[in-house]
Amino acid sequence: MKAVGHNAERHETAAPERDSGWRIYWRLLSAVRPYLWVIGLALLGMLADALAQSAFIYLLKPLVDDAFGQQVIGPMEWLPLIVFGLIMLRTVGHFGGVYGIEWVGRRLVADLRQALFNQYLHLPLAFFQRHSAGSLISRLTYNTEQVAHAATNGTITLVRDSLTTLGLFTVMFLHSPLLTATLLVMAPLVALVVRIVSRRFRHLSHRIQDTMGEVTQVAEEAVNGYQVVKIYAGEAQESQRFSRVNEGSRRLHLRMIANQLASSTLIQWCAGLALVAILWLATQSPWAQQISAGVFTSVVAAMMAVIAPLKRLANIHAVLQKGVAAADSVFSVVDLAPESAGGTHTAERARGQVRISGVGFHYPEQTQAVLHEVSCELRPGTVTALVGRSGSGKTTLAALLARFYDPSEGIIQLDDV
Repeated sequence: MKAVGHNAERHETAAPERDSGWRIYWRLLSAVRPYLWVIGLALLGMLADALAQSAFIYLLKPLVDDAFGQQVIGPMEWLPLIVFGLIMLRTVGHFGGVYGIEWVGRRLVADLRQALFNQYLHLPLAFFQRHSAGSLISRLTYNTEQVAHAATNGTITLVRDSLTTLGLFTVMFLHSPLLTATLLVMAPLVALVVRIVSRRFRHLSHRIQDTMGEVTQVAEEAVNGYQVVKIYAGEAQESQRFSRVNEGSRRLHLRMIANQLASSTLIQWCAGLALVAILWLATQSPWAQQISAGVFTSVVAAMMAVIAPLKRLANIHAVLQKGVAAADSVFSVVDLAPESAGGTHTAERARGQVRISGVGFHYPEQTQAVLHEVSCELRPGTVTALVGRSGSGKTTLAALLARFYDPSEGIIQLDDV
């Protein structure tokens, strides 16, 4: 039994301040450090995927300019085999890249869940009284899943689509710097759209995770207390209560979707303007004679192929901000100091004599004392009853005996220890 005195170490469970987005990113990266070899193989696969797609579109120029309408001679004889090789390379690279990142993501969420669950086991009773069971379970299930989603989809999009975009722009630049420059004019507008929309996502993500905790809490209370609900005919009241939190969750999700669609729509609009400009340059401008059919075909194909990666990259902030908000809520619990043991004393067999001397206690959130100068002795083999009105501190004293709390003053001893 642990000896507890008025000078015993107190445990504080004040939540740490929220980390910035970049600090959370680096912390997640440090969490997957043991799996860097898997990430390395996955990155090689995604690089092969991006290179194969870019190389295939690059070959459209010689195919259109040199092969069609002419006798296929020289290197063009190998074109079918080259295309087949590129298809195989892209297939293998895509599988390896996506599977590797998904493997790391599932490993990450398993580690986070285990760390969070272990932390729950070592936090004081005061923490569980301040947080609903629904919100705690939601962090363990929904929030950690959001981290995995961001770690997998976010990484795949960020790496593979960035490499694909870079490769396709390289193809366009090699064939026609003029047409490529026309597309790059739209880059500042795209960056502005991403900057404006991204400000909303993290805030919305935090609110969505809070509402998921509320949905879980209301449902859990109604299911666990179904007998009370039926006795007092509270079905309609509980239904309305759940409807409020459910509707709030639906509206927040729709706001998130609207922001995400707005950014992708603006990106597609910018791409449409770029296509119009390219068509004008290839048909009506003074430089039209310098653009061959093969160049035009290859550049337009590259531009059409780059739209999808650009849209996913434009929405990457939505995925990442969801993951950051979820990871922040998980780390805010993991970073709490565990309950202080204050030392231990091992006895082969306890006699069972309990002495309470001058014990006082007040809850951390309150200033008024629940117990004040309580002293008594519980002898072995006897039964002692605590009698008093509701709120007089009977349950609190029992909690102090089990050391769910430490007394604010005084001492509790078992067998003079």
